[in-house]
Order: sequence, then structure tokens, then C-alpha cells
Amino acid sequence: MRDQARELKRSADALWAESCARYPGSELERLEVFFAVARGEATPPDPGPQRALHSRLYVPGLTERPWWDAHAFPLARRLESRFPLIREEAVRLLSKPWVFRSHPGRSGSSPAKDPQSPLEGEWRGYYLQRHLRRVPSTAAEAPVALRTLDEVPPAREALMSFLGPHSRIKEHSDKVNFVVTLYLPLFSDGAWISFGGQRRTWIDGRCMAADSSYYHESVNTSDVWRGLMLVDLWHPELSEIERTVLERAVPRLNDVLLWGAPN
Repeated sequence: MRDQARELKRSADALWAESCARYPGSELERLEVFFAVARGEATPPDPGPQRALHSRLYVPGLTERPWWDAHAFPLARRLESRFPLIREEAVRLLSKPWVFRSHPGRSGSSPAKDPQSPLEGEWRGYYLQRHLRRVPSTAAEAPVALRTLDEVPPAREALMSFLGPHSRIKEHSDKVNFVVTLYLPLFSDGAWISFGGQRRTWIDGRCMAADSSYYHESVNTSDVWRGLMLVDLWHPELSEIERTVLERAVPRLNDVLLWGAPN
């Protein structure tokens, strides 16, 4: 952990110096706090009982609310216009369980081995973008979805998410406050999700948007799989310069957080 803390500080110092050399200080006030938090020199505020904040990845001064207007994000209408084609891709994926047993897919079941997991039942995820980096090999399985993301690039992760029959993902937080997650329900059959205690039922083909730093729970009570496409987008109050800096900084810092200091 000491090596990780040292590498976080080294990376944050380099990224901050790089940002200061490129952009005026008036555009970097919030990011100065972001890098101080990344170095461990500042801490995010107490988020209260409804959400959690990442101890090293935090941008101050952004509006906080569990649900957002999906159509404030241009990607929403593009996804909805291609809903039938993206749904076909998801159905084909679900018919190929082997694609979820290796990268870029991930599958899980009720976690006897991991009591900390929020999953109860079965879940499968097929990542189009993972750990803030695009997964180009997914083009063979989901070309329409991937092409849509090329038009409006995601901020963090993008995937097809499948929750099994009578399965549940218990309350959890993704902790990152500078993204908003856009959801396109593909086949939901009455499944629902709640953010900050506010529950909504999916409507196939109609996007929803929410802040996943709020505790959220997803439930499928039906006898069939529930399918969604979800995409993390930058918080709409970030400036173009802030997004540009975060696009460069967050993957590098995230690598250190995931795997520690490089050898």
C-alpha cells in the first residue's frame, strides 16, 4: 500500500504539472482539489447515508442527485434510435454463454466464495469499454453498439449487462461522482432499479440516467433474463478542459489503484 500511495502521488504530481503547463489556472480550480485528493492530501466531504465517494477520485462542486434527465445527453436519442439493432446484438450475446467466460466478458453467480459481493443469483457483463479503455475486440459481437460509442465516447465503462431470472444486485455504490450512467433497457420484463431509495421500472427502448455514486439496487423478479446497455458519461457540469484533463488523468490513476505501483 505504501508503494501504491507513493505512485499515486508521483502520477498526480506529473499530471497536475502537465495540466498547469497547458491550461490557465482559472480553468483548473476544481482539478486542483481533484489532484490533492488523488495524492492523499485532501479527502472528499462526508457524502451522507445515500451515497459513497471514492477516497482518491473526486471532483468538487458538481450537482448531486440520484436521477438525471436522460435526454440531456445526446447519446440517449442515438441509442434509442438504434434500439432494435442493439437489442438484437444483446440477444445474440446472451445465446453465447462462452463469450462471458473470458475477456472482455465477465460472469458471476451467487457468491458463496465472496460474501462481500452484492450479487444474489446470476449476472453476465460484456464490456465494450473497461477500466476507461475501449475493448476493440468487441466489434465482432456488438458492432452497432460500439459504432454508437465511437460517435459519443463514454467516460468510464460501457457494457451489456444481463441479470438472471430471480436475481438481485443488492445496494452498492460505484463511488465516482464525476460521471452519470446512461441506461438503455433492451429486454426488462418488469425488472427495476432504485437509486437513493427512488425506484423505477425499466421501459424497453427508453433511456434512463442516474448517478451511480448513490447506493443502488437492481432486481429481476421474472423468469427470464433482463438485458441493458449501460454507458458512463462525463458529468454535464464539467468544462471541456476538465473533461480533457480527466480523460488523461483518470485511466493512469485508476491503473495504480487497480494494480499498484508498476514493477
